[in-house]
Amino acid sequence: MGQSQTLWVGIGCQRGVSSQLINIAVDRTLQKYQLAYQDILGITTIDTKTSESGLWEFCHQHNLPLKTFTAEVLSTVTVPNPAKIVKKKWEHQV
Repeated sequence: MGQSQTLWVGIGCQRGVSSQLINIAVDRTLQKYQLAYQDILGITTIDTKTSESGLWEFCHQHNLPLKTFTAEVLSTVTVPNPAKIVKKKWEHQV
């Protein structure tokens, strides 16, 4: 019996990032934690990244959904490597 998909991967990126660079980063992270693409349920990011073609291409290549969240929502999620932009955007909204 195979593992079920339970992992959502949060991706923060600079404007204009390529799908190839995202692929390298995800590959390295999966290797580091001994995970596989089959474990990934989907990709998440901040809503201001919805126009990033590299993210969309990566998701399309791996047949993964892309879910976006506001800075407010993301500021409540505990992650090992939080993006400074989320905190900055959230502080400006409050």
